[in-house]
Amino acid sequence: MFASGNRNKKPAKFNGLNQIGKAALGASLGVSVAVLLAACSSSGQVQESEEFSFSDGQDAAAYEPAETTEAQSVDQETEVVVREPPRPEIIKIRDSAPERYTVQKGDTLWDLASQYLENPWQWPELWYFNPQIVNPHLIYPGDVLVMSYVGNRPQLRVVRGEDGAISYEEKVSDKVTSLKPRVRAMSIDEAIPTLSMASIGPFLSSSHVLTKEQLDNLPRIIGSLDNRLISATGTKVYARGVEDDQNQRFEIVRLGRTFTTPGSTDILGREALEIGKARLEAFEVDGELSTFSLGSVKREVLTGDLLLPINNSETTKYNFVPKAPEVEVTGEIIALHNAISNVATNEVFIINKGARDGVEHGNVLAIDQSGAIIREPVPGSTRSRLVQLPKVQAGLGMVFRVFDRVSYVLIVDSSRAIHVGDTVRNPELAKDY
Repeated sequence: MFASGNRNKKPAKFNGLNQIGKAALGASLGVSVAVLLAACSSSGQVQESEEFSFSDGQDAAAYEPAETTEAQSVDQETEVVVREPPRPEIIKIRDSAPERYTVQKGDTLWDLASQYLENPWQWPELWYFNPQIVNPHLIYPGDVLVMSYVGNRPQLRVVRGEDGAISYEEKVSDKVTSLKPRVRAMSIDEAIPTLSMASIGPFLSSSHVLTKEQLDNLPRIIGSLDNRLISATGTKVYARGVEDDQNQRFEIVRLGRTFTTPGSTDILGREALEIGKARLEAFEVDGELSTFSLGSVKREVLTGDLLLPINNSETTKYNFVPKAPEVEVTGEIIALHNAISNVATNEVFIINKGARDGVEHGNVLAIDQSGAIIREPVPGSTRSRLVQLPKVQAGLGMVFRVFDRVSYVLIVDSSRAIHVGDTVRNPELAKDY
């Protein structure tokens, strides 16, 4: 429909393209958006409008034309500026990736990500998350993973059996997939873990890193009924500083290493190692002595040991998703676990970055080493000079335990021995796997 007045016959520009070029651009973008083009008279009356629709269902907001400040003359060409959406990261599928794979007991999510992807931290880009399913990222032994393509984008979906929570009916002829919901109670503990529990299991509850403020607020054991070393289950111990009786179950912890960044006196946290468990039997208000009964103990309980409330969420299996950090992370390895000089694949190190730095469970980090220092002869002279070679990438690590200012990282791939002082950073698609 047109308003009164002369029609402007000049083609409207679309980011510098005429109507034909615009249609070609729409087809190549594969998006769905309505773009309104108007040629305006000097009085501001609309002369002509035309609507173009692009196929394929992406967010139209990303393609809104820029606002114009005033009406343009009929003698001018109307230019509509389109904001390009951010390009998604290129998903690199391995040549050996299977079209169908049945998940086996003993598989880990990292194993599957490495089997399908050149860059395993791109798993969230590949995995189809069904928002209608509770814990949609969990995968169970017996699930069948099916690779398909939506447009030119790869997508990995899960197929479950007749008793499964979901299943897919595939029509091979036209490659149409339809969803059939089913009901089944599936325990989180049955799902495959992200990492080998043999590698990270001992760290999930047996070690903590606590700040000074946290340590100052923990109850402290001051003695036992017989005032001696305590190791027997059921023995009564007494502690001061219990603030309430909301928590009944506690870990008995003993302070270990102090973590600092090399070259700095700033304390990042104190290691607290679990030596046993205890249950609150009698609570006394105002910080007076409360009575605890010992559960299982790994070594003798001593006066001065601390009581840490057990957080039920920490005792569950860590089913996080491998992914690159959402923020820029640059840190340093400040300690090794159970090693003096170096560690390699499936061993653990600690970095000087934690929750306050945006580090999360499942973050994959590239590990760099400083280049060697060599002596280079000076041309035309008998002298030489010291030259440091560029950094070299030594492996990949995945964060599996996060504290306030430090994190525990499992080495998932390494080409060189890894040491204290090596650095970590966000992985890069071009070079880090």
